[in-house]
Amino acid sequence: MQRVSYLDGLRGFAALQVVLLHYLTAFAPAIANVNPAIPHPGWEDRFIHSPCFFLADGYMAVSIFFLISGLVLTYSFESSADVFGNLLARRVVRLGVPMAASVLLGALWFLLFPGAHAGAAAWLGGNDWLRNTGPAPVTAGLVAKEILLCGLLLGHAHFSLILPGSFGERAGLLELSQSPNAPLWTLHLELYGSLLLLGLVMLERRLSAGWCTALRVALLLVLIAHPLGLFIIGHWAAKMLQAEAWRARLKGRVARVLAVLALGTGIAMSAHLVPAGVIHGFLAATRFEKLPMRVDEFHFYSHFGAILIFFAVLALPGAQSLLGSRLGLLLGRYSFSLYLVHFPILLTVTMACLLRLHDAPPALAIGTASACGLAATVVAALLFERLVDRPAISLSRFLRIFGRRTRALPVEVARAR
Repeated sequence: MQRVSYLDGLRGFAALQVVLLHYLTAFAPAIANVNPAIPHPGWEDRFIHSPCFFLADGYMAVSIFFLISGLVLTYSFESSADVFGNLLARRVVRLGVPMAASVLLGALWFLLFPGAHAGAAAWLGGNDWLRNTGPAPVTAGLVAKEILLCGLLLGHAHFSLILPGSFGERAGLLELSQSPNAPLWTLHLELYGSLLLLGLVMLERRLSAGWCTALRVALLLVLIAHPLGLFIIGHWAAKMLQAEAWRARLKGRVARVLAVLALGTGIAMSAHLVPAGVIHGFLAATRFEKLPMRVDEFHFYSHFGAILIFFAVLALPGAQSLLGSRLGLLLGRYSFSLYLVHFPILLTVTMACLLRLHDAPPALAIGTASACGLAATVVAALLFERLVDRPAISLSRFLRIFGRRTRALPVEVARAR
């Protein structure tokens, strides 16, 4: 099996995209929302429609996270002889411990810098997203609800696979804007995507290859316009890399040319240089419109571009070498921690710095506050990885509820988030 640890580097790059998107949402909302209706200077239009926007395309990055998880977790589950319950429990611990720690840290930062984001929104001239995001007030009940219900198991009101639409609101789930750490909305998708993959791997041990293929095709048809569909596509990619014939094709010249075209198209889609008509038609042709959290047209556009980039990376040795470099692997190592800590720091530390600089020219104040916030984020991510994320990985590996032991992984794979 070929080494796929370069996917750690891809995950690290995607985490940076998410961080940059959120900073742009705070300081240049027309860029982040790709919304020309928001008053903005002309250079923001040029940025949105240039390949540079790909560097901050957190929408596409989230889809890439799910694709990577689909591939990596397939390898991880297949290489284990352990029972379903143990593997699922380990996944809950792997995601749940960092989630809980990030909620507690986010709540602490909001307590230390109360109202910083709302004050900064007023100073910036009125950014509704910035003003209305974040818990107000921070309470023990809110933190407990986020950790025990919303952060991993049920999601948030109107952002839930389990309690869709108004059901989540009626059940008392937190609105995403009330969360101490809004990016946690992806974690319950990670959990249920893991459950879906684990079920597929377990069924493969009991069904024929033909039935397994039919099951994958059926799932993909149902979930093609849903975030869980990305886990299925990542699962397919794992199967492709396991097949010697497909690995040989990926090394061929035709595959390389197609991969370059796919990479260029994906980046062009990020810059909204590819007409959305085809994507609109494809989305309209898909069924199951009422699936909870089915993506809309805007996010399906990013969804599709992420698939192109993901498969391009699987076929391009140059991209693999870059992402698998020391810097890429370092980013991958800290990617989950960076993802979990950056958002509350942006709304508290960064905005408190901005308010301290309210007499400075706006560009200088924003640049200095952003630099301070990003520096704090790097320090927090380093500490979080060492004190929370790494122990969570160790605990998840050694956790046994049903007592059966696991085999060592026979292949070197990217670390599962």
